[in-house]
Amino acid sequence: MLVDTGSAVTLANERFIRHLKTLRDVPKPSIRLETATATELEITNACVTEIILGNSVTVQHTVLCVRELSHKILLGWDFMRYHGCTPDPTAGCLRMRQGNIPFRKSHAVALVRVESPQSELMAHHPAQEAMEKMLPSEQESSGKHRSALAAILKEFADVLSTSDEDLGRTSLVRHAIHTGDAKPVRCSPRRIPYHQRAQVESLLDEMLRQDVVEPSSSPWASPIVLVRKKDGSCRFCVDYRQLNNLTRKDAHPLPRIDDTLDALAGAQWFSTLDLASGYWQVEVEPQDREKTAFTTPLGLYQFKVMPFGLCNAPATFQRLMEIALRGLVGSDCLVYLDDVIVFGKTAEEHTARLREVFRRLREVGLKVKPEKCRLMKRRVAYLGHIISEKGIATDPSKTSAVREWPTPTCVSELRQFLGLASYYRKFVNGFANVAAPLHRLLEKGAEWDWSKACQSAFDTLKYHLTSAPVLAYPDFHRQFIVDVDASGDGLGAVLSQREEKAERVVAYASRTLTKAERRYCATRREMLGLVWALREFRPYLYGQRFLVRTDHSCLRWLTTFREPEGQVARWLESLAELDFEVEHRAGRLHGNADALSRTSCAQCGRLVEGSACAVQAAQLRTEDVAQSFKDQLLAAQQADPEIQLLRQWLVGASWPVECPPECSRDMHVLWQQRRTWVDEDGLIWRHRRGLTAEEGAKQALVPRALRNEVLQSMHDSRYAGHLGERRTLARVRSRFYWPGMSGDVHTWCRTCTQCARRKGPTKNNRAPMQAMAAGYPLQRVGMDILGPLEKTPSGNRYVLVLTDYFTKWTAAFPLANMEASTVAKVLVEKYVAYFGAPDCLHSDQGRSFEASVVLEMCRLFGIKKTRSSPYHPQGNGQAERFNRTLLDMLSIMVDGNPGQWDDMLPFVMLAYNSSVHESTGVTPAIAMLGRELRLPLDVQIGNPPGGEAQGLPDYIRETRERIDRVHELARDHLKTQQRRQKYLHDRHAKESRFCPNDRVWLAMPRRGKLDRGWEGPYRVVEVMGPQTYRVRHNERKRRTIVVHSDRMKRYHARDITEQPDVGDRSVRGGTTRRQEHQPPGAASPPSSEMKIGRSTRRRRPPGYLRDYIP
Repeated sequence: MLVDTGSAVTLANERFIRHLKTLRDVPKPSIRLETATATELEITNACVTEIILGNSVTVQHTVLCVRELSHKILLGWDFMRYHGCTPDPTAGCLRMRQGNIPFRKSHAVALVRVESPQSELMAHHPAQEAMEKMLPSEQESSGKHRSALAAILKEFADVLSTSDEDLGRTSLVRHAIHTGDAKPVRCSPRRIPYHQRAQVESLLDEMLRQDVVEPSSSPWASPIVLVRKKDGSCRFCVDYRQLNNLTRKDAHPLPRIDDTLDALAGAQWFSTLDLASGYWQVEVEPQDREKTAFTTPLGLYQFKVMPFGLCNAPATFQRLMEIALRGLVGSDCLVYLDDVIVFGKTAEEHTARLREVFRRLREVGLKVKPEKCRLMKRRVAYLGHIISEKGIATDPSKTSAVREWPTPTCVSELRQFLGLASYYRKFVNGFANVAAPLHRLLEKGAEWDWSKACQSAFDTLKYHLTSAPVLAYPDFHRQFIVDVDASGDGLGAVLSQREEKAERVVAYASRTLTKAERRYCATRREMLGLVWALREFRPYLYGQRFLVRTDHSCLRWLTTFREPEGQVARWLESLAELDFEVEHRAGRLHGNADALSRTSCAQCGRLVEGSACAVQAAQLRTEDVAQSFKDQLLAAQQADPEIQLLRQWLVGASWPVECPPECSRDMHVLWQQRRTWVDEDGLIWRHRRGLTAEEGAKQALVPRALRNEVLQSMHDSRYAGHLGERRTLARVRSRFYWPGMSGDVHTWCRTCTQCARRKGPTKNNRAPMQAMAAGYPLQRVGMDILGPLEKTPSGNRYVLVLTDYFTKWTAAFPLANMEASTVAKVLVEKYVAYFGAPDCLHSDQGRSFEASVVLEMCRLFGIKKTRSSPYHPQGNGQAERFNRTLLDMLSIMVDGNPGQWDDMLPFVMLAYNSSVHESTGVTPAIAMLGRELRLPLDVQIGNPPGGEAQGLPDYIRETRERIDRVHELARDHLKTQQRRQKYLHDRHAKESRFCPNDRVWLAMPRRGKLDRGWEGPYRVVEVMGPQTYRVRHNERKRRTIVVHSDRMKRYHARDITEQPDVGDRSVRGGTTRRQEHQPPGAASPPSSEMKIGRSTRRRRPPGYLRDYIP
C-alpha cells in the first residue's frame, strides 16, 4: 500500500480488487487520469471497500480501479482529507484520530494527475449524500447562497458524521467522576436470557471496533440492561443509578436562554447543528474509567468515552462546547449542550460564521450529525421557541393541548376545563366575570344551553391560558415543576416554574391512550404518563434537578426499583439520565394536569340527557315553574319589537290597510291573521282555527327568544318522550303558535341527536343492487363459515363453505375450530388441491379470513383476496344464501340426531351439486365438471343420457363441446336472473350518495333491546365505490373503516343558537322563503321589495294555513 500525497484520488489495482469482497459498486466518475509520464489510465470500475491500516484501524473509502498500477492500493489526498490523516515524516507515521500508523518514507513525484474539477472527486464519498440533504431548497435560498454553503460543506466534509461508527473524539475536556472516599459499588450482574447473549456479544464487538469500550479489571461494576427498540433491535444500556448517588454533583451552570436569545435580534439567517452521539465524542479521565465498568456474560468492560446515564454528563458537555466555541457564543452562535444555532443578519455574514463554527469543531475533533442539522433557514425551532427574522415566538406545539380543546358538550367536560382554568385563575384578569356564563351552567337545576356568551367566555379563557402572562419563558436558573396525571382515556402534563410564590406555565402537553394502553393498570398508566411527560419536556429538564408532582403515591418507588424487566426496564433506562424528585399531592390539588388527561367525555350524551331530564322533571312537579314560564313569556313578548308593534295595532284597533313593506316576512304573516289575535292579561294569544279545534282554544304567540325552549320542552323533555315530527307538531300546535312553526319542528326533530342514535330512517335506505359478475369457473369464489353447530364425536362444530359464483358448485368441509391456520389448511388440501386456485376469493371480514396466514396463502397461489364491508352480509350473498339452504337440508337429514351432522354433510353436498340451480338453469356439476354426477338411481336404471362408452379423443371433444354449451346457457340464465333480481330489489331501493367531509350516522348491531342502533357522527373520508365509503369517527381520528351506504344516514347537526332549517314561511300567495338556518331569536330580514299580491307563476294555498290543522 502506497501513501501518495501528490495524487488527488485513491486508486486500486483491478486484478487485486477483483478477488476482494467489496461493499458496493458506485458509478464511475467522468474524470481523466494521467501518470507522471503523461500516460492515460483507464478507470475500469469504482467501488467502496474497507481499508485496513496497521493492526487496528479499519475505514471505508471509495477507490477507482485501474489496470496498470504498481501497488495494490494507492492512498491519495482525498483519503487524507476525508479521514483526517496527517503524514508525519519526522515520526515516520501517519497520524489519524484512531491512532498512529507507522510507514516507510520515500520521495517521488506524483504518480497520478487528475484533469477534473474537484467537485467530481467528491461525487461518491459517503458524506456527499449527507451534504446534498443538508443544502436548503431552491425556494429557501438562491443558487448563490447554496453554492457558498456547498463549498463550506465540502471544505469541512471531515466534520460530518457519515455513519454510526464515524464519531469524533476530543480530549479538550475529559469527563471526571468524583466519588471522594466512597467505596466502590459492585452490583450483581443481571441474568441475560440465553437468546440475547448473541446480541450482547455483537453490541460489544461493535463498541470495541468504535474504540468506545475496553476490557476492565475494575472493582466497580454496574449492571447492563438490553432495551428493545421500535425496530426490534436492542439498545445496550448501563444502570448507573448507584454510581450517581455517590458522585459529587458538578455545579457548572447551564446558559440562561432568555438572556442569550437577545443576541438574535436583527438576525435573518439561521442554522442549527446537532452533534453525532455527542457524549461518545468526549473522553473519560483515565483514572475514572474504571468507575464506568459494567458486567456482561463475556466479562467486565469499561467505557473510554462518556457514557449515557451519568449525572454530571450534561455539565461536562456544556463546559466542552463553551471552551470549543469561546469567543463565538453570544455574538455568532448560541450553545445549549449539543444544540448549536448559528445566526447572521446577511447570508454572507451567516456563511462566514458557519465556516468559523465548523473550523472550531474540526480543531477539537467533534462531528455533527447531518440528518439533524438545518442550514441557512429563515425559520428554525430551537429549545422550545420558533426563531425567525420576525423575532422569537413560542412553539405552537407547547399550547396545542389547550388551544385545541374541543367545545364542551356536557357538564362533565365543562367541569374539566374550568378545573384547569381555575388552577391559573390568578393570571387571568377578571377571571370570575369572564367565566360567569360557564359557571351558570354548573348551577343546580340549570339546563344545558351553550349560548354565544358561553362560547365567548370559553374562547377568552383559552386565549388567556395560552398567552402571556400565563405562558412564561423558561428560566433555567429556577427549578422546573412537572405535574403529570393519567386517566382511563388520556395523559396530561404541565411544565411550570415557581416565581414569587406563584406558578407560571411553560408548556402544556396531553394525548389520548391507545387501545392497548387503556388496559394498563392504574399504576402502569401513571408510570407511562410520567415517562411520556419527561420525554416531551426533555429539552427543558435535561441537565438539572427538577420536581415531579403526581396524585399517585406509588410512583415514589421509581428510583428504588430493583430488577426491572421488559417495558419497565425501557422506561427506567429513559429516565436514568434525568435528575428528579417525585412528590405526591392530593388529587384535589392536582387539577391542572388532571384536566388535561380527561379532555374526552365518553358519557357525554348520557350526562346531557340526565341533567336535562332532572330539570324537566322538576318543572313538572311544581306549578310555580309554570307561572315562571308565563312570566318569562310575557317578558319576552314585551322585549320583542315585532310583537310590540302587533300589540299597538291590536290594542289601539289601528290595523293598517296593508302591512308596511319594511316589515319582516313574519310580520306580514301576523298581519294577515289580524282577526285572530287577542290580548289577555298582557299576553298576545291567537284563536285556534281548524277542523278539530275546540271551542275557545287559544295559542300563545311565542317570540323568537323562547322558541328553542318550547321545542326543547315539547320534544326533548321526559314527558315529551322524543316522539316523531307529527306528534311533536300536534303537541306544539295545541299550545303555541309562531310563523313557520311546522318547519321549525321538522328541523328540530331531524337534528335531535338522541333520536338519530336510536331511530332508523323512515324510508327504506337500501341501495340499488350491484351484481358480482363471473364469466367462467373459479373466477370468483365466495367463502364463509357456518356455526357453531352441535359438537360431533369427531370434534367438529363449524362448516367451511366455498361456492363458485359462476357454476354455483359448492363445497362444504367440517371444521373443529375457526382458527386461520385450520381454514388455510383445508383450503389448500381439500379445495385448491382438487380444483386449482381460484382467481378471486371473497369473504366477510372475519378474523379467520383476514389473518396473515390466509393472506400469505393467497399471495403464494396468486389469488386476489377481497372482502365485504362490515355488518353487510349482502356483500357475500352467494355464500350467505347457501348457508340457509345447508341448514335446512342438514336439519332434515340428521332426523333428530344433530350430533351426526358431519357424517351427513357429504351426502347433502352431493344432492345440492346434482340438482338444477335456478340462476344457471343447469346443475352445478355439469357446469363445473362437464358431466352429471352419477347417483345410485342411475346405477339401477343404467347410464345417464349420453353416458355410453366411447374412445378418449371423442370423449374429450364431446366434453369440450358440452361444457361450452352449458357455460353459454349458464351465462344467459345468469344475466336474465340478475336483471330480474335487480328489478325486484331496486323497486324499493332508495340510493343515498355522500361526498367527502359529509357527516353521517353509522348503524351498529344492537346487543340489547334498549341499545341505540346508530353511532357517530362519522365523517366521510373517501368514496371507495358506488356504494362503499371510508369514514372516520370525529373523536377517533386515527382509525378509518370502510362501510356500505346501507349502514349510513346523513347527520344533521343542531346549533341551539340558531334556528333549524325552516320548511316554508311564504307570505300569502308568495314564493319567497326565509333563508335557511335562520335563528329563531334573530330578526327577520326586511322585505322592501317583496310582492304581496298573488303569484302568477304558481297558485297554491298559503303556507301559513298548514299551522291551522292540529
